[in-house]
Parts: sequence; structure tokens; C-alpha cells
Amino acid sequence: MKADKIVKKQIVNLPVYETGKPIEYVAREFGLDPDGILKMASNENPLGASPKAVEAVKNHLGGLNYYPDGGCYELRQKLSKKWGLAPSQFAFGNGSNEILEFVAQCFVGEGDETVFGAQSFIVYKLATIFMGGVCKSVPMPGMKYDLDAMREAVRYERRVEFPVEAVNFFDEVRWGTYKETKSPGLRRGGVHTPEPADNPEGRQPETKPFHIMVVEATPDLREFLVKNFEDTYGVLSAKNGAEALAILEKQACDLIISDALMPEMDGFDLLMKVRNDEMLCHIPFILLSVVDSVDSKIKGLEYGADVYIEKPFSLGYVKATVESLLENRKRAFRHFASRPGFQYEKDDMGRNDRQWLDKLTGIVRENLTCETLSVDLLTEKMALSRSSLQRKLKGLTGVSPNEYIQLVRLKTAAQLLRSGEYRISEVCYQTGFSSMSWFAKCFTKQFGMRPKDFIRQNQDGKSSG
Repeated sequence: MKADKIVKKQIVNLPVYETGKPIEYVAREFGLDPDGILKMASNENPLGASPKAVEAVKNHLGGLNYYPDGGCYELRQKLSKKWGLAPSQFAFGNGSNEILEFVAQCFVGEGDETVFGAQSFIVYKLATIFMGGVCKSVPMPGMKYDLDAMREAVRYERRVEFPVEAVNFFDEVRWGTYKETKSPGLRRGGVHTPEPADNPEGRQPETKPFHIMVVEATPDLREFLVKNFEDTYGVLSAKNGAEALAILEKQACDLIISDALMPEMDGFDLLMKVRNDEMLCHIPFILLSVVDSVDSKIKGLEYGADVYIEKPFSLGYVKATVESLLENRKRAFRHFASRPGFQYEKDDMGRNDRQWLDKLTGIVRENLTCETLSVDLLTEKMALSRSSLQRKLKGLTGVSPNEYIQLVRLKTAAQLLRSGEYRISEVCYQTGFSSMSWFAKCFTKQFGMRPKDFIRQNQDGKSSG
């Protein structure tokens, strides 16, 4: 039987990699003096090997009969110390060839496409073909990468873009960061800072706009995610669902990223408990899983996950998803605060959360003119600790209990003014404000117009209607 009948077709059709000719070969072929030839090909250093490298090789010649340390422990530790990175963030190979083969072996399968420059390193093509992938070469005018053209050539299902950046390469390969997706430039910050009296137990005053929790059993991956989010957010971490719930009893959290498969309590159980807990059900939940089956995705969404992301994952995509979910929540906060009414827009809040907030709002409205209206009254009526009330209310509205009392006063005032049955002075005192000037100032700041302009606008609207 012929070899081409049993060998994989991509191997049969694999182009031959032409190595650079040795100096001795060139000298013989062209009749040149070897000492006068300077070789600039094959990534070889024309200046020769480093004397330190030569000396190190000499010192270890006696151990050539032993396998070297494939994990490169000592080198990994020294690089980690020098660059301030975790040891697990380095990958080692016998030249870039092997690293590129690692990438292809991890991410390229039959029919998967890769993108690379037409005149760039031949191994991009070889590694793709070897794994049964499809090469997509992009012209390089002036021998420069045309990044716009490469971007246009990329489809969603494409797995790899060459060249791959060397920074944090180990994490990209290990955790499946196919390509670093740039976030859409979503703004951060803008939520109200809680007053010191409302600060939850066990939580430091706000220094970052949001706090997220990473729940992951694998220590390296947990460390990797924490490290990549802690510059932007306050980050809590747990190794399983049970530990996460224990932390959530004492500390506020604005979003959860959890692996699906974990010992003791997995991500599905954690998700179910969060969604069934009145104090936690508002928290956005991202579920990570190595299981890419449709049934698993359906299960995650039925349990209440906001997003289901398969492993291996793109770090850039996870970051963009986190920013998007938090930005959507922030936008809901702003909409709720700036509108005179008490209703959230559709899908901004779940049924249980609406009921909880309606109950709290009712308590505030029943006591608007009462001198005892305070955070203590709310905690008593809601049967909650001060810290629990703070965490839940801030998660739903972005404001502290004291700020929410003020917001309810102003929204109630807007409703009364809109009815046309009361004068501004009457509304002022019916909603618990002690002076007209203070009421007008607060109203204008909240809704962007003075009370009398608000009345005029609504009267004009009724007339035109």
C-alpha cells in the first residue's frame, strides 16, 4: 500500500520547510571564504553565542545522559521574580516553532481557520495544516502587517490569529485566550459612595466602583483571574461554592464569576442558591464551564446565569462581558434615579427584587413626614441588619439607604406635582423637607429642572396631548 493512502492528507500535502543553508554549504557552492560570510538567516546570531551560555553548556556536559527539567523550575522562578509575574504565567519551548505548535495543538482542529501575514513565518502555515486547519493569509504591503485587513478576515468561529503576543502566553494557551478582545471602552465609576454610617460590616470604604467575586477550584486559574481584574475592581475569591456563600454573608459583591465544576459545591448549586436567596438574587452571574454541550448551557440559563462562557475562554471576552453587565446595571441605576416614577424599565429587575424594593419603598412613603424615618426604621421594618440592607439596596439601586430615603422623597414629590392638586410649598412639607429652598435645590439636582419648570412641562404635555 502506498504511503499517501495511509498518511493523513494534510501531512502528504504539507509544504517542505526549507532551512537556511549552513555557511560551509554556501562557501562550497559559490567558492567563497567561510570566514568572510555573515549569515543573517534562520534566526541565528551572527555575533556568535553568548560567552556565558557557552560556559554554562561546558559546566553541564557531564549530565548530558540525563533528561533536563522540562518544567524549567529554576528559570521559571527567576523570570517570575524579575518580571513580577506568577511562575505559571511562563511557557517554555524549544524555539518559537514548538510554541506555535502548542498553540495549534490546543486550538486548531479540522476546518478551523487561522489568520496570518502572507510573507510572515512559514511555521504559522505549517502548524495550521498539520492540525487539519485552513490557512487564511493576508497581504503585507511594504512587508508590514495590515492589521485592518487581518481584522476584516477574522470570523467569529476562527480560533487563532498569528502572530501571538508573548506576554502572558502561558495563560493564553492554558486558559484558552484565543485572542485578546478589546473592551468597548465602557465607562467605569459613577455610582454613589456609601456614607460611613451605612458601610457594611467587614467591608472597607469604597475605593473602586464595583466588587466582583471569582469562584474557581484551580488555584492557578483563580489567581490568574484575580490578577487580571484587581486593577479595575475590588476582587473577592473562593475555591468553591460553599466558601463563596460564606463570604457573601459578610461582604458585598456586584458580580460573580464562577466555574461550573468544583468540589463540595459546584457552580450550578451556587447559582441556584444565589438566585433563591432574597439578599443575593440581584447579583449578575457568569458561569464558566469546560462542558460545551447544549444541555449544559440550557441548564445554566435555566438556573439563572446571565452569561454562559465555555472553557477554554478568551480573557478579553470575559472582561468585556463583566464590563457590559456592570455598565447595564449602572445604566439602570441612572435611569431609575433620574426618572420621577418608581418603575424600572423592562428586564432591569427580577420579580423578587421588584417586590423587595416595592416593600421598602412603601415603608419610606408611609413615613415621609415622620421624625423617626431613618435607616434604623427601615432595618426594623424589613427585619434586616444594617449591613444586609446596605448590600441589597446598593446592589439594586446603586445608592445607600439614606440616599434612597431622599430619592423616595423626591420621586413622591414629583408625582404630587404632576397631579396638579398641590402647590409646591404643600408638596415640600408633605414629603418631609423642612425648607422650600432645600427642596428646590434637591429636586433640581435629581431631575435636572426646578419644581416650577417640572409643573409647567407636565401641564404643556397634557395640553398638547
